[in-house]
Amino acid sequence: MTSTDVSIGKYRFTILDNILEYEGRIFSRNFKIGSKNYSDCVNVSVSYNSNNQPTRAHIPTLVSHRYCAIDNNLDKGEGSILMIKTILRHIHEKIPEITNVSFEDFSKLECGTEEESAAKWDRALGTHAYPVSLFYFSLAFNGITWYEKHFNAKLNSEQYQTYREGVRNVLNNKESKMDFEQFLAIATPTVEQILELKEYYEKADTYHHFFSSIPQKRRCPLVRNWIHTFMAQILKGIFQHTDWFIDINTMDTVPITVGGKRNTRKKGRKCDTYYCPNTRIYRYDSQSENSLITE
Repeated sequence: MTSTDVSIGKYRFTILDNILEYEGRIFSRNFKIGSKNYSDCVNVSVSYNSNNQPTRAHIPTLVSHRYCAIDNNLDKGEGSILMIKTILRHIHEKIPEITNVSFEDFSKLECGTEEESAAKWDRALGTHAYPVSLFYFSLAFNGITWYEKHFNAKLNSEQYQTYREGVRNVLNNKESKMDFEQFLAIATPTVEQILELKEYYEKADTYHHFFSSIPQKRRCPLVRNWIHTFMAQILKGIFQHTDWFIDINTMDTVPITVGGKRNTRKKGRKCDTYYCPNTRIYRYDSQSENSLITE
C-alpha cells in the first residue's frame, strides 16, 4: 500500500492506494482518501480483467466528516465536493484508462431545523436528526439530483434522456399536478403541515411552482416526513438508483435544470438557483442504503 498527501486549496488529504495482486495478476485496486483520524472517507474500487487491464471503477462507500481533512476541518458541502473530486482526479492520473466512476444514488439528507442541527452537532457519526431522501428532495426543489448538480452525473444516453424528459414533464406540466385532496391522500402530511401547505399548493399551477413557493426556512419542517413517499409516486418509473456514473473529464461542467430551463455552470462560476439546506454529511453505503447526506 502506498500513501500520498495531496494539497488542494486550504485542505490536505491522504490518499491510500492498495493493489490486490497474486502471481503477477492484478485482481483489484482500492483507493481511499481522508486523514489520519479518518482514513476511509471516500472509497473507490477499480476492477481488472485477466490481462491486468482496468475495466471499471465504483464508489462503494462514502462518508464526509469534519475530520476527513488533515489540517483544517472539512467544510460542509463545498469541502466534501472538493474531496470527492480530488480522489477521482488522482485515480485518473494514476490510471488514465479510468474516466468514468459508477455509483448508486441512495443519498440521504439530514433535514432538520436550525435548532435541531445546532443541538445535534456532536452526535455520533451515522445518526440522523431527520434523514430524508436527498435525491427526491433535490429533484423536488431543483429538478436535478445533488450528483447531477455537483458532478454532472449521468446515466447512459438513452436512459438519461428518458429520465430528464420524465422529470420535466412531471414537475413542469400543469396536467401532471393532482388536486389537493389527491395530494393529501398520497403524501399524508400532518394536520399542522396541511394548514400551511394548502396555501402554497392551491396557488401553484405546477409541482415546480409549488415547491419553489415554499420559503426556504420552512422547506425541511414542511416536507421532510412525506417528500419520499410523494416523489416516489409521481416519479415512479422515471428516477432510478442504479447505473449512475461520473465522467471525470466533464464533472466540472454541470447542467442546471430549474423550472424547465437548462443553463450550464462551468468551473469557476457560481449558480444560485440550486437549493439544499445547510446541514451535515453522513455515510454512503449502497448495500444498506445509508448514503451520502450533504449540504
